[in-house]
Amino acid sequence: MSNITSKLCFSTLGCAGLSLAESARLGKAHGMSGIELRGIAGETDARKIPDLEAEHAAESRALLDEVGIVPVVLGTSCKFHDPQKRRAALDEGVASAKAAAGLGIPFIRVFGNDAKPDLATATRSVIEGIGELCAAAGDVTVLLEVHGDFNRSETLMPVIGALDRGGVRNFGLIWDVAHSDRAYGREWQRFYNDIAPWVRHVHIKDHVRIAEGGGTRSFRLTMPGDGEIPIHDIVSRLALDGYGGYFSLEWELMWHPELPPIEDALTRFVEIMNF
Repeated sequence: MSNITSKLCFSTLGCAGLSLAESARLGKAHGMSGIELRGIAGETDARKIPDLEAEHAAESRALLDEVGIVPVVLGTSCKFHDPQKRRAALDEGVASAKAAAGLGIPFIRVFGNDAKPDLATATRSVIEGIGELCAAAGDVTVLLEVHGDFNRSETLMPVIGALDRGGVRNFGLIWDVAHSDRAYGREWQRFYNDIAPWVRHVHIKDHVRIAEGGGTRSFRLTMPGDGEIPIHDIVSRLALDGYGGYFSLEWELMWHPELPPIEDALTRFVEIMNF
């Protein structure tokens, strides 16, 4: 699917210690056409990354243009589930949207995160927080990642529905296929059918389930294609439905230092996406 291999992207979470220039060149050398900014020179807060400051934005965009890689998403740490911390999340989100606009990045990523201890309170906080952020984000679109407790239809659709009824148009989803796999496994199409109209960006990673005591399960990340997630089936369905966004390798080396180097993961990513 040549149209897919022309829309490959990667998150700098897998090389967060590198500079913007080093990350961009690394991705380009491994066949990436897009870059998702989530960690530059060891910093993940956009407000503390000099390359994203207004006075450096033109220079940073020129660098990316010279390398020949498109900045697609600016990843934030904003979590909107806690009403007591929503203002801080909003402040970070507004600053990140401003930084994204300065570099011509169309999307910023945020989280719902936890639905505990009270789902109704968390859902209301997520709806209100994302609604406020979208109102302040201008032409930048706010993407809620399928992540944490907001990885299933029961928790996501009330948020989507409320924002849609409220007329919010600069909102969408990042479908993280690993986080939805935790809830749905091989029944992923049931979830996809619900969220498809709002998917703007896709995170690709892979894992295997590990049985633990008491009947619980955990997950171990693997190289793309070595785990249990039906990546080819998911990508094929998206392509069939006309999805035109990027497929982004989210290699979580910053959080899981035991993983192989990102160079190895990028090489495998290109291999499995070329089908």
